[in-house]
Amino acid sequence: MPSDLQTFWRTTLAALDPMRPLRPDETDAMYVARADAPSGDLTRRLAIQPDPTSVKLLLCGARGSGKSTELARLAHQLNDQYCVVHVDLGAGLPDRCGTLAILALLGAATLRAADDWRAPDGAPQDTARKALERSLTTIGAPAETLGKLIGAVGSVIAWFDPPTGAGLGSAGKAIGHAADVGQQAAALRRQLDHASMANALSRDTAEAADAIVAAVNQALDALHSLSGRPPLLLADGLDKRVDLDDIKAALADVDVLTGLRAPLVLTGPITLRHDPRFRGLPGRFALESLPNVGVRRPDGGARHDGQKLLAELLRRRLTARGLDAALVDPSAVELAAGMSSGIVREFLDLICKAGELAFDADRRTIERPDIEAVGRRRRLELQGYLNEGSIKLLQRVLDKRVLPADPLADVLLYENLIACYSNGDAWFRPHELLVDWLTRAKPD
Repeated sequence: MPSDLQTFWRTTLAALDPMRPLRPDETDAMYVARADAPSGDLTRRLAIQPDPTSVKLLLCGARGSGKSTELARLAHQLNDQYCVVHVDLGAGLPDRCGTLAILALLGAATLRAADDWRAPDGAPQDTARKALERSLTTIGAPAETLGKLIGAVGSVIAWFDPPTGAGLGSAGKAIGHAADVGQQAAALRRQLDHASMANALSRDTAEAADAIVAAVNQALDALHSLSGRPPLLLADGLDKRVDLDDIKAALADVDVLTGLRAPLVLTGPITLRHDPRFRGLPGRFALESLPNVGVRRPDGGARHDGQKLLAELLRRRLTARGLDAALVDPSAVELAAGMSSGIVREFLDLICKAGELAFDADRRTIERPDIEAVGRRRRLELQGYLNEGSIKLLQRVLDKRVLPADPLADVLLYENLIACYSNGDAWFRPHELLVDWLTRAKPD
C-alpha cells in the first residue's frame, strides 16, 4: 500500500475518532449548534441569576449525545468571566463510590487549579488545604489522602492557563506532560476508594459532610481570590460508569453538592430525567436534557434537518484537519445519520469504521456500501445484547413510542438501545439498526 495512502487515512481516521472530545479552543471551528443546545441556556442562567453560585444543574442525555462538547462550549464561552474547573468524573471515580467521593474530587481539583496560580506566599490555598485535610480525616480518610489526590487529580482535570487564558489541550498538559495519564487516574481512584466515601450519608457522617463542603468552599474562595474570577465547576463523565447502580450510588446524596459556593454543572445519563431530585425546586438541582439529534419523525420517516446537522458536524471535523468533506459520499452520510439514531458518537463511529473498510480497499473515499457493511456488523452486535424479554420491551417501545415503567427500560435507554427524541413531543424509539429486525420478529 502506498505510504501516502496510509498517511491520508491516518489523518482522516484521527479526525473522525468518535472518542476524542472537543477541546474548548476547538469549539469555534468544530461546534455545530442545535436548536435545543443547552450551552446557551446555561450561559443565560448564569447571566441573569442574582446569585450565580446557586446555579446547580444536571445535564442529561444519551451516552455519546454531545454532553461533553456542550460543556467544552460553555467553558470556552465563559472563560473571560469564570475560572473554569472541568473534571472527568468517569476517569477519576472508583466503582461504587458515594457522593462524598465527588465532593472530595472537586475539592482536590479546585486546590490543584489554585496552585497553578502560584501565589507568592501560598496562603489562601494553604489554609483551604489544611481545612480540607482535617475534614477528610473526620470521616476516617488517612491524613495523606488529600496530598495524594492533589498530586494525581491533574489526570482528570482541565482548566484555563492563568498567564494566557488559553485552554489546556489535554490531560497530559494539565499534569505537566506526565508520561502516563492512566497511571495517575488509577492512583486517584485508589485514594477515593475508601469505605468512608463509598456509602450513602448516615446521621454520623452528615455533619462531617457539612465540614467537607465548608472546606471545599474555602478552596473555591481561594481560587476566586487568586484568579480574580469566580469558579465554575463542570463535572463530566458520570455516564462512563459501569452501570446505573454505580451512578445511583454516586448521586445518592447529591443535595450535599448544592452547598458549594460555585455554579456546578453535572452531566449524567438520560435516565436521570425521571429522577424527582432534579425537578428544579428551590435549593435543588435543575435539569437540562440533551436529546438525540432528530434524525427521525415519530412515524419513522427521515428528518432531513437532523441529517443535515450531522453532515455539517462531519464537514467541520474533516475541514479542520485540512481534509475535503467530499471524501464521504453524501448518500453514505445520510445513511449513517439515520442508522445512528441521532447519537453523535455513534454517527462518527459508523463513518470511522467505514473509513477502515475504504482503507482496506485502497480507496480514498467512503461510499454507501461501506456504511451498509458497518451497519450490518453493528446490528449483529446490538442483537447479541438482547434476550426475549428485552426484545418484547423494544417492540412495545416501537409500537407505543413511550418508555415503559420498567427497570429494564431504564437499562436499555442507558445502553442506547432505546433512543430519546424531542422533535414535536418527547418520544422514544428502539435503536434504528434494530427497527426492521424487531418489526419482522413480531408474532403474527
